[in-house]
Amino acid sequence: MSEPYNSDELQEIRTQAVWYPTETLCPRHHTPMKVVRTRVFQVEKKDAGTSVLFRFCPGWATIPGWDRDLVELRCDDCGLGSVEAKTGSAPNLVWAGMLGTVREAIQKRGRDPRIVVADQRELKVTIPTTGNDKFAISLLWQHLNWEPWDDLHAASDGLARFVLDQYDQDAKRK
Repeated sequence: MSEPYNSDELQEIRTQAVWYPTETLCPRHHTPMKVVRTRVFQVEKKDAGTSVLFRFCPGWATIPGWDRDLVELRCDDCGLGSVEAKTGSAPNLVWAGMLGTVREAIQKRGRDPRIVVADQRELKVTIPTTGNDKFAISLLWQHLNWEPWDDLHAASDGLARFVLDQYDQDAKRK
């Protein structure tokens, strides 16, 4: 059996799995990891309030009408246990909202919002500054670790503030 994944390897697995769980590569072998099971959920609204139901499905399967929110990945070559990683609609909505807010802020600063480049696979946002200089920030999968029933608008605004604060700090240093 191999040594457990270190924190950098876990970060790499979870970052890939946010959008590409079925294409996540083992950081040690660079081979596709197997989706062992998928957690799906359904929000039920009743007179007494809202409840969230969870079920686990084998592999990448789901239940019609339910949404994916977490996968367990395993590399058969490593022989290690499964790694849990968030996926599904919540990270996508937070990412899209953050990107829209960042582009609006860049436009308010008199710049073309199309210069903001986003790389989902790397969870990276790049904004050209002056000349050939660029501001780049790589986000961690934890930055997108919300539940689908959370206030995703507030989450994306908070993430946009974080990116723009880092951008402003970088601009002041130059």
